[in-house]
Amino acid sequence: MKLQIFLALAIIAASAVMPAFAHKTVYVDEYEIEVGWRDEPPLVSQQNAIVFAFTTSDGEGVSTGVTNAFKDLTATVKSGSVSKQLDVLSESKAGHYYSKILPTQT
Repeated sequence: MKLQIFLALAIIAASAVMPAFAHKTVYVDEYEIEVGWRDEPPLVSQQNAIVFAFTTSDGEGVSTGVTNAFKDLTATVKSGSVSKQLDVLSESKAGHYYSKILPTQT
């Protein structure tokens, strides 16, 4: 399961390098993972962040944030042949994380 989450994050993070105007959500087992830009649209040379939200469903439309989601996970962005492992930080809200990034390409 951890490998599946890592692969889903790798795919999402790699697509996050291109301009995106909406967050992307994937489902892995019981987890809902949403990834997107903090400030949209992302602008070249302007500080931004990639944001992550990990939740699980409690039923009847109620969900709970997943704490320590990156305990055994890493997130990597890739552009062409260049890749970089992200430093993922926790937000104050459970299940919410971010990684500061400075977009260098359109």
